[in-house]
Amino acid sequence: MLHINLHEHTSCVCVVCPRRLARDARRDRRSQPHLPPRHRQSTYTRVFRVDPSTGELTTLGSLDLSLGVVLSLAAASDTTLYAIGDHGDVVRIVVDPFSVTSLGNIGANNIAGLAYANGVLYATDEGTEQLLRIQLSPFQVTTVGTLSINVDGGDLAPDAAGNWYLWTNANQALYRLDVTNATVMPVRPQMTGLGAVSGLAFDYAGGALYASSGPLDALLTLDPASGQTTHSVNFCLAGSCPTVYDAHFGDLASPRCSDADGDGYSPEGGPCGAVDCNDGNRNVHPGAAEICNGIDDNCNGSIDEEPAASTSCSTPCTATAQCVNGGCAVTPKSCDDGNPCTTDACVPATGACTHSPISGCTTTTTTTSTTTTTRPSATTTTTTRPSTTTTTAPPIQIQINLLGLKIRFP
Repeated sequence: MLHINLHEHTSCVCVVCPRRLARDARRDRRSQPHLPPRHRQSTYTRVFRVDPSTGELTTLGSLDLSLGVVLSLAAASDTTLYAIGDHGDVVRIVVDPFSVTSLGNIGANNIAGLAYANGVLYATDEGTEQLLRIQLSPFQVTTVGTLSINVDGGDLAPDAAGNWYLWTNANQALYRLDVTNATVMPVRPQMTGLGAVSGLAFDYAGGALYASSGPLDALLTLDPASGQTTHSVNFCLAGSCPTVYDAHFGDLASPRCSDADGDGYSPEGGPCGAVDCNDGNRNVHPGAAEICNGIDDNCNGSIDEEPAASTSCSTPCTATAQCVNGGCAVTPKSCDDGNPCTTDACVPATGACTHSPISGCTTTTTTTSTTTTTRPSATTTTTTRPSTTTTTAPPIQIQINLLGLKIRFP
């Protein structure tokens, strides 16, 4: 991500100051390199984030006037920047929430270029034309050497492979730089008179070399082989685009290892560590837990790995869980107690079942009882009597004749 500091205007992240005051400040710096002019207290520096595709500037914050004129900026990450004021304060800037912390003081200076690499700041001083190495912890300043060219503004920046570049406005040209001994060599084929720039930064993910141009109020894309401009886009303040923003001068910086989503991993890989396969999602990075969502959460090239993906679907209140096509198919735990007058629920944190009575709800319970009564057995008494023989006489038959009554016995 690109940053610019404009001494009244900015780019990716930048420092800004009003154009007239900035011009006066630079004139004073050339005539009195170690004595900052008194009127600079009326100037200010603003820091912006720049969208390199549109030139849109998003304000991140302003630096305190006590720092003086701040024309240099370096980026350790998308959220941590460094700057040096001409009063000598070396400060760390945290982007969100915006805060500034002083780390030490190098004395009055004419620092124009600043870059961060491997925990160290490298700075070019246009007053002494020296290359400085500033160790941040413990704080220590070392002069690497005197540069063999006239340093007038410009900036320095390393590419993804660790090759350093330096721009000077003395002849408006691009050079190669060895930061171990301050040796400067022109790029081949070098072109001069390419215009004044005040900031230089690489896009480490895409490889582009950017520069900020005050005269053009634009972000330039340069050819690293020659320094020639291949593309430009005007600066504009967020909310006011496409109105061109008046960016006189200030430094431009981009972190060697970008981290747009703030998860601690970078998409560049190499010296930046394991590759973040999605720098727009802080939940996706090497070592992240794989969950069931249809994406590669841990950047190992596999999606919804098992058993981790299905495990992520399980909760204390699920009976079964399975990751299917990026979604969780689950069977909830049953907490039914069979009572229609309670609300049954599972506590997500523990998986415990609760049964809350429903107000006004009653039930009628019918209980069928079978009673078995046991009594003493009845005693049967048998009486034996002498046998009696009974002779039954045949029935009497009566026959009535017309001649008279006649009784006949059988």
